[in-house]
Amino acid sequence: MTRTTTLALLGLACLMATPPIAQGRYLDGMNLYEYVRSNPTINLDPSGELTVQRRDRHLNAQCGEQVWASWDFVLDSPARRRGTIVQMVEVACLVERCKGGGKSSSMTLQIFRYWEKWSVGLNQTYVTDTFGKTVNDKTCGMYYQTGTVKFFYGTLGRLWRRFRTYGKGPCQTNALGLRSTRNKPGWWNNAPDEGPAYREGAVYWNCCGKCNNVHAEAHP
Repeated sequence: MTRTTTLALLGLACLMATPPIAQGRYLDGMNLYEYVRSNPTINLDPSGELTVQRRDRHLNAQCGEQVWASWDFVLDSPARRRGTIVQMVEVACLVERCKGGGKSSSMTLQIFRYWEKWSVGLNQTYVTDTFGKTVNDKTCGMYYQTGTVKFFYGTLGRLWRRFRTYGKGPCQTNALGLRSTRNKPGWWNNAPDEGPAYREGAVYWNCCGKCNNVHAEAHP
């Protein structure tokens, strides 16, 4: 069973026990057994502590247009002090240029990852994340991106830099002005204060012939 399937089943299931953050508190409402604000088809909260909430999206793109989706990463309670939401972004990408006759030239699959962060202030409850990919005409390929999201109290060191890009050529990805790093933080595997939670975005396309097609999806 894939992680996506596992998370979908989790989101559609009823909790048999109260979410861990709900012990004696009413963060999602008066019902302590309530899951992701009673909207499991839109929101995702595998740990019971951090919600990935669907925001806006444009998935019905054509060749030459951009596919995009956005999410809010929502804490289950306002931050008690300064903290950081960190996302590990993993990318798999293959883009091929079209040749004559609707065929394509071979290129290498690229797989890479990076970490990006949002600073969270006192009493702040969420940040917004965006996934996007331009479907270039006269190409075919796939671009898949998954994010693992965690919240930690503290500012988490100085290894972060702005305006970095990752990957090469048509697979190049940037952190959209966020501070990011390609080096795995030493504390990443430590237990977070909230999370982990997950989101995914993908686009598959063939813009090489008369029957051009684009398929895109985003979860949750």
